[in-house]
Amino acid sequence: MRSKGWSEAKIARALAQRSEADSRPRSPIRGGLQQPGLDEWCVLIHDVLALPGTAYVGLLIRDYNSGSNGESIALQKREVVHARDLSETMLAAMRSDTIYEFRR
Repeated sequence: MRSKGWSEAKIARALAQRSEADSRPRSPIRGGLQQPGLDEWCVLIHDVLALPGTAYVGLLIRDYNSGSNGESIALQKREVVHARDLSETMLAAMRSDTIYEFRR
């Protein structure tokens, strides 16, 4: 962080935030369980689709091995999902490296 020109105060904040995030319990992303935040994603997608001129919203789940620098994404497939089929269960079952295209 120092090599990137970060100040000591910024480095201390970043390390404290990372430590706090690491101490939070992690829940599985998949497995059919209701996940915290999925209801917010449903609302967000519906709200964006309701905006004038928005034909679709794309979403990609990606599990990175180590950071995102330079790692290429090998897309497995593309799925079109109609807004009427959007649910927390559907979001929890999303697969990595698949582009999900949500349409009205």
